[in-house]
Amino acid sequence: MYVAGAVFCFSRTGPLGAIVRVEVDLRNALPGTDLVGLPGHEIRESRERVRAAIRNSGFRYPRQRVLINLAPAAVAKRGAGFDLAIAVAILIKDEQLRLPGPLLVFGELALDGTVSPVPAVLSAVVAAKEVGIGSYLLARGDRTRVAGVCERAFLVAHLSDLATFPRDAETIAPVTRDSSGEREPSFDDMIGQPLLKRAAVICAAGGHNLLLAGPPGTGKTMAARRIVTLLPRLSAEHALSVARAYSMRGIDRPGGALSTRRPLRVPHHSATTEGMVGGGRLLAPGELTLANHGVLLLDEATEFRPRVLQALREPLETYSTTIVRAGAAVRFQSDFLLIVTSNLCPCGKLGLQGSRCMCGIADIERHWRRMGAALLDRIEVRVRTELDDERGNAQGGICHDTLRDTVARARARQAARYARKPFETNARVTERDSNELLSEPWQRRIVVDIARAHSLSERGTHAVRVVSRTIADIEGHESPSEEDILEAGALRSVGAIGFLGR
Repeated sequence: MYVAGAVFCFSRTGPLGAIVRVEVDLRNALPGTDLVGLPGHEIRESRERVRAAIRNSGFRYPRQRVLINLAPAAVAKRGAGFDLAIAVAILIKDEQLRLPGPLLVFGELALDGTVSPVPAVLSAVVAAKEVGIGSYLLARGDRTRVAGVCERAFLVAHLSDLATFPRDAETIAPVTRDSSGEREPSFDDMIGQPLLKRAAVICAAGGHNLLLAGPPGTGKTMAARRIVTLLPRLSAEHALSVARAYSMRGIDRPGGALSTRRPLRVPHHSATTEGMVGGGRLLAPGELTLANHGVLLLDEATEFRPRVLQALREPLETYSTTIVRAGAAVRFQSDFLLIVTSNLCPCGKLGLQGSRCMCGIADIERHWRRMGAALLDRIEVRVRTELDDERGNAQGGICHDTLRDTVARARARQAARYARKPFETNARVTERDSNELLSEPWQRRIVVDIARAHSLSERGTHAVRVVSRTIADIEGHESPSEEDILEAGALRSVGAIGFLGR
């Protein structure tokens, strides 16, 4: 139970951060300020900022020895958000302020006393609520960032505003905007490409990873960016989880903090392993975590560093990322749908009508070796894209809303099937349990024949089983038909691209 007058702050370390108690002791000794409790260098520098801000805001800085303790002592403290908390704790101890109860204080101070927003404020408020702290003192600029997470808070623009504290609590109206006024992209923008759209529906319905390989201009990137719009909206719990990851990274979510849109992350091919997986001084989440419950798109994947691509292998299996550093092991959630696009060869002209590819076999093999067979083996659906001369919407004129409804119905069937399981999509079925999806002996024989014909690995055979189950869910079949299994086998083998591996 927290006592009145207790001041808390938030350390931006790890996947969710940590709540820190700020304690102050004043004693008669040579004037000075001591700061203990594993503070980072930006927090150690706050002593001079806080001293100047207090004096320039109409308050007096104690003429005693000031000891500031950041508890618990074993947790490393990081971030500039401790300035305001330290100043408030000093003023309370010196009886220049009073608090009605335990309070989360988060903000950075300028020398003149101006209070500035700092990253991770949403994570700070959520973490405080989880431990029973219900009052918040934040920078005025953080109003929209915490809308929907807390209903009331004390918002200040300057340290001198604390003179009327806590009388001026402000109500924060929830903000539930899911768009920035721009039209959401849809498959209605695409002309032709029925196979590509079919594969997009299958992957969105079952949560399967997807590879789109083909010449430039065949719609790979256009389709890949639109698959996220076929996915169902996030639940409130998942939306908050995504918002906290973005907050820890210091990024504002497009569409609002608690937007129910699925996240789409498209990192540049120059991304480092740390940027993709996470880590750094603050052990911040990477692109894999920012794509949690959404889509990670690697456009022109063979341009990424091989080491970065191979770092995806474990998260695709465990749906999490574990970062081990000296004295710390941090686990991030990384449950995402992976979409990979690539040209067929380094020059991009292979398979392009009217163009001549000058790449040799060794060049093409080297091109695909950058991605690696182990990563490719974890991609269940593979499609070779080609130029399409059809006009109008493909699949008999089926519009984007119909495709999205098809995905929703298929996912509803899966949710009912796995009601007692810790997952909701076919992609999460383990290799050991995937045989149960094909209960008839003739179904299993077809899968075995496909595996032998294309020399599929055990993981590849498993992919045929789960994708055929997804196709059956899309078609409304109680059990996968022969056509469903054969289609799944064709999507796995990508016949014409023999050099992709098995």
